Amino acid sequence: MDWEFPAFPLANIEATALVDVPLPSLPHRSDEDQIMRELLANEVADDEDEEDPRNVVRPLSNRPTKSESENLLHSLIRDYLSEKSLYIPGRKIAEGTVLSFPDPSDVTYYETRAGQGGGPTLSHPLYAWDKPKGHCWNVRLARLLTSDFNAYLLHKGQTKTLRLIDLYRLNPDDNPASDHLLPSSPELDDILKQVGDVEEIILNKLDATAQRFKKAATQRREYFGRGDGDSAGSLKLLINQELQNKRVSNRRGERRRGLYIRRHTIIEEQVQKGENATTWSLIQTAFGYLEDGDMSSDETETEKGFYASKVVRRRKKIWINPQVSNMLHFVDRHYNPRTTSGTLKKGSAPLKREIVHGSCNSVALPRPKLPFNFYNIKDLGLETVKTLQPKEPVVLPEIYHLDSMED
Repeated sequence: MDWEFPAFPLANIEATALVDVPLPSLPHRSDEDQIMRELLANEVADDEDEEDPRNVVRPLSNRPTKSESENLLHSLIRDYLSEKSLYIPGRKIAEGTVLSFPDPSDVTYYETRAGQGGGPTLSHPLYAWDKPKGHCWNVRLARLLTSDFNAYLLHKGQTKTLRLIDLYRLNPDDNPASDHLLPSSPELDDILKQVGDVEEIILNKLDATAQRFKKAATQRREYFGRGDGDSAGSLKLLINQELQNKRVSNRRGERRRGLYIRRHTIIEEQVQKGENATTWSLIQTAFGYLEDGDMSSDETETEKGFYASKVVRRRKKIWINPQVSNMLHFVDRHYNPRTTSGTLKKGSAPLKREIVHGSCNSVALPRPKLPFNFYNIKDLGLETVKTLQPKEPVVLPEIYHLDSMED
């Protein structure tokens, strides 16, 4: 079947009209704008010492994006810890998996001897789940597991290990992998050091498991303490629902991050082209004040497959000025799904998108300290905006949508 890539991401928005605003001047302000300008006169910092927002790419919230080699290393470590019964995923917590603790007297003895006697063993590794990850027992266990990790890679995790080695040896400074043979233990150790700190990753994953169980224990106490029932099955459903909600939230956050990066890339490409320079310079300056969390999100958790249209229900942020939303939609219309060689960019699957116009509003709160004209005064009210400590207004290009949809 031949697929034609649809306009991205809002195929049904009609052509936009641009009106360039001269860069040195600000547009006419309403009375509210003038009042706010006077209120901010003594509070706005001198912009001369601030970095030009056009040069700013805001760091993405939460974790950074991992490379393929880093993802492989993390996957291998999870497999290794699972074999040792030390990595427990969230779904197992909901099923009531019980943790194995070391004898408290052994932990106390090791602690009083300053780590010089007794301690954890590889034959029966036990993490002190009720202790912080920096506790001497847990640090010692992480070191033992790290020393044993190479042997696991060479004997049990060979498929992923070979892939990891191939990625490492594709570095131009290294020799290509010969016959897909595993390296010696010292060479493997050197490769792992190039990819990530194995001991630190192990310790962080063990601590993450401990935190998941602590949260589950709190949920159980609260659940049974409220007298909502004593059914373990009901509690399992509750925890599973929370896990599902977290997955949905994480996925929506990833889409916001992807949208932020994509829009930044589009703006950079258009600025370099030099066409409609004044408009794109204004857009670049305005976009520099935004972060990935300011992007809109959508709900597509019910999509069915490759050949089905992707139904998108927008979750618009009502606190954002519609003029800013129109600017962002205009940026989206300049997205090119293909590289210079003609191949589809990563993540650009040729799926049709159907926008559901019964959009729901996002519950996200307005982010403070944005330019004053980034806020929707009509819905928020002037007094509310004043509490957000807004900055001086910036010039926004006048972009009109014949089909109005807010971000």
